[in-house]
Amino acid sequence: MPKIAVIADDLTGANATSVLLTKQGFCAMTYLDESKFNDRLNQSSDVIAISTGSRGMSEKEAYDAVVKAVSKFAEKETVLYSKRIDSTLRGNIGSEITAMLDYLKDYTAIAVPAYPASKRTCINGMLYVDNVLLEKTDAAKDAKTPVNCSDIRDIIQKQYSGDTALIDINCVNKGISYLKDRIISAKEEGLRVIVIDAADDKDIKLIAKAVKESAIKVFAVDPGPFTAALAGQLTVSKNTHTKVFLIIGSITPLTNKQVENLKKAYDTLLVNINCRNLLNKEDFEEEYEKAEKLIIQNTNSRIIGITADFAEIIDLKIQSEKLGITQEALSGLISNKIARIALSIIDKISESIRGIYTSGGDITVAVLNAFNADGIYIKNEVLPLAVYGSIINGTYDNLPIITKGGLVGDENALIRCVEYMLLRI
Repeated sequence: MPKIAVIADDLTGANATSVLLTKQGFCAMTYLDESKFNDRLNQSSDVIAISTGSRGMSEKEAYDAVVKAVSKFAEKETVLYSKRIDSTLRGNIGSEITAMLDYLKDYTAIAVPAYPASKRTCINGMLYVDNVLLEKTDAAKDAKTPVNCSDIRDIIQKQYSGDTALIDINCVNKGISYLKDRIISAKEEGLRVIVIDAADDKDIKLIAKAVKESAIKVFAVDPGPFTAALAGQLTVSKNTHTKVFLIIGSITPLTNKQVENLKKAYDTLLVNINCRNLLNKEDFEEEYEKAEKLIIQNTNSRIIGITADFAEIIDLKIQSEKLGITQEALSGLISNKIARIALSIIDKISESIRGIYTSGGDITVAVLNAFNADGIYIKNEVLPLAVYGSIINGTYDNLPIITKGGLVGDENALIRCVEYMLLRI
């Protein structure tokens, strides 16, 4: 049986949450409805998402459809239940939460409707779309299931007879320990639906950690991001051993922002290489050993690698004159050293590396040379000036690779490149 059960009110939602989970290494399957559910096929999957097709149904029909779907999963084998809801709160939200609560009798519903990547945020219990109250957006004009309210608890309580708790953004900002205590207090007060604000992905990850530490039995109510964050806290996918290795040698303000955003979005370990220490043997060995130790000891992150800052060299002109070589030769020497460190680490964990990413033209050339490769078989464009392909010949023949320039793309370009790779390994 799967570890994660997702009940969605339409197939698009089932697919959307499933793909967020696949990016974390989970294997996912979606079903058109509960009658298509095939337990034999499910043995190889971490995630099963069932569409109830209930968004436009009556309140009673939606309730019954959710009960039928959730009853397919054995509680003792399911680590996480998720009630996937629309990101603009359309449909039978309260009725479907009620169905989950009635079936999972000792569970608490944790509702985190925020989806920051799609500009959905929750502040003081109100849902905003691109900083506009939900009721003032096109969701209010939806022909089938209009939404004329922005208050999340009010929307839930239209079809849910119990009281709900709100943990606002000020409480979230006080940290995991405080948030955990608030969740436990709400549970002890008998409140089975807890709505929690979130302004960004960092908030969602913090909430997931607090829920785990609370040790209470919960199911997620959200459009996907909270389910994915909670899954990362409560269970380990079969594919966490498959990793993408990043080799970033072009550090600019833009690259720094790209790296920063990647770390916010994903559990990422990038070890910084001090370029000052690459020009003599003893310091080089020290840098390599430091990076190797940190990366090999990390068993959870799917995104790992090294970054190198050429600004750490005092001055390329002065340093090249000291060494009696040109600045171009010195730059190439540093790139080659970085590539050697990357190759040595990858050699040690090659069974888990399913793809690499390189940033900076010199670094990409140095990496291909270190791998004894002949070039790259180009397969697709990830974004302008960033390409996806596979290595031709050499030590890691056919290994997937994405490469882009350091000044290429916007602040989320690295996230898009990594996500592109994660979906293909």
